[in-house]
Amino acid sequence: MKNKLYSLKKILFSIFIGNTIESYDFTIFLILTPQIASTFFPFGNNIFSLLTTLIASSVSFFARPIGAVIFGYIGDKYSRKKALLLSIFLMSFVTAGIGLVPSYSMIGMGAPILIFILRIIQ
Repeated sequence: MKNKLYSLKKILFSIFIGNTIESYDFTIFLILTPQIASTFFPFGNNIFSLLTTLIASSVSFFARPIGAVIFGYIGDKYSRKKALLLSIFLMSFVTAGIGLVPSYSMIGMGAPILIFILRIIQ
């Protein structure tokens, strides 16, 4: 019984940490929306740039069920630990990739496209 309780506490703590990190990611992205819009989505109209940035954030939110299916399958087939580690590593690499995307002034439309793709993966 004690071992099951310890395992349950460990699982709940992992869930808490994962949700906290994800919430932090969404919060930081939304706080930095004006800077992200001017760097990656400068389409001449500030409102359109802000809306496009918010859509990029929303895309990652609505892609969550797809990730749940994929990582749920990995967790069922291999183990929850492997699924968790894979998702953490993938999130880390994609977050670093977002930080390394050149601005719109450097690569043009490639910047917003890369941001959208990386946010979907994230």
